[in-house]
Amino acid sequence: MARQGLLLLLLLPLLATAGPEADLAAFRAYFEQRFPNNEINDHIDGAYALDPEKREQWLAMEDFPPYEFAIDDGEGLFQTPFANGQGYADCFENEGAVKHLYPQYDESRGTVVTLEMAVNDCRSANGEEPLAYDSDELAELTAYIAFVSRDNLIDIKVPADAEAAYAAGKQYYYSRRGQLNFACSHCHMQMSGMKLRAETLSAGIGQVSIQGAGSGGAASTIRSL
Repeated sequence: MARQGLLLLLLLPLLATAGPEADLAAFRAYFEQRFPNNEINDHIDGAYALDPEKREQWLAMEDFPPYEFAIDDGEGLFQTPFANGQGYADCFENEGAVKHLYPQYDESRGTVVTLEMAVNDCRSANGEEPLAYDSDELAELTAYIAFVSRDNLIDIKVPADAEAAYAAGKQYYYSRRGQLNFACSHCHMQMSGMKLRAETLSAGIGQVSIQGAGSGGAASTIRSL
């Protein structure tokens, strides 16, 4: 464990000045050394790649997933046309399988666009009111989009104009905050594979993204490295 801590200390100065491609190479190398018994692609399953018992429970749950009702509701919302006759499929290609393409950098607006923002952009462009960020409808829609996007590799583009936004995101990931004064990297790099109460901390690479879908508690996942 001390060896991995030393590796992280050596890695951080390099990450401070590296660009996206160098960051990814260093990120992969860190987790390959930290978890030598795992293939790098194993981490598409997040914490389940590091906790055999939880993995068995997860696979059993997938026979009758508790989130399928919210996914069905999200599909219904996605397929419902707007008042002008257009629909979400007119905004998002591949019948909505686009989660792996977000966030995107919108050069015309000079800002990062998340999938939730893109959904509301679609609505606004078609004369519909935007959905509240914490609404069941938006959670169900994005859960459905993430579900149909599963098994696609994340393909995030970082053009030259987005370098400042990328650097800000990287700084956020490695900066301490909150009551415990932790950074994201503390849990998902330095302590990945360890327990936080009853939960195994997943590796930052191949992170399984989870979003609660309102009171239904749906989990939307996208697997990628």
